[in-house]
Amino acid sequence: MRDINDIEDSHFELSTGRRFYANGNIVGIDPDLNLSGGYDNGLDTEYGGYTSGEEGPTFGPWTIAEKVELADYMIALWTRYRALALSGDLASGVSE
Repeated sequence: MRDINDIEDSHFELSTGRRFYANGNIVGIDPDLNLSGGYDNGLDTEYGGYTSGEEGPTFGPWTIAEKVELADYMIALWTRYRALALSGDLASGVSE
């Protein structure tokens, strides 16, 4: 799996070239499956983010492949976190 590219602080690029902003490099999801980019802004896969080379609103909804790529990226992070927690090598709030 190709890792989502962190092109600059809090800005990410998917393999399709679509870029999105996640404040503090944080992507979250709530129980209703609403996404957030950071602590105070939504990450709307229908209209949010921005397209490669463009600043401002996105020019069309995210594709299924883009949504799956983001989900796979987040699953990989949580899997890594879980493994470190189980091994006892995880210190809360410490970047690896």
